[in-house]
Amino acid sequence: MKQLLLICFLAAAFVSCTREPADTLDTSGCIDGHIFWGGDPQVDGLGWYFQGTTELKEKIKLKNLTAAYQQDNLAVSVCLEKTDEKYYCMCVKPLDVYMIISIRKR
Repeated sequence: MKQLLLICFLAAAFVSCTREPADTLDTSGCIDGHIFWGGDPQVDGLGWYFQGTTELKEKIKLKNLTAAYQQDNLAVSVCLEKTDEKYYCMCVKPLDVYMIISIRKR
């Protein structure tokens, strides 16, 4: 009986320590994803934003996206750094604004 109880506690400990997929990029990091056009910001659109393909699924507003990368559905690898800014839109919650440190097409 004690062995069964010990096995149950160990199994619970391992299950509780599994890592959930990231839904936010905490402060900075590099990730693969796509650049999208979310509509004109002057009429409540998002403008250009980034969305990751694997870990990071939320939309990220980019602060310094150059014209060379302003193509809808463009596959990129990007290194980002979170700013203190928020982008207020017709979204469920304001989007975090990130500064691009480096970017390249995939």
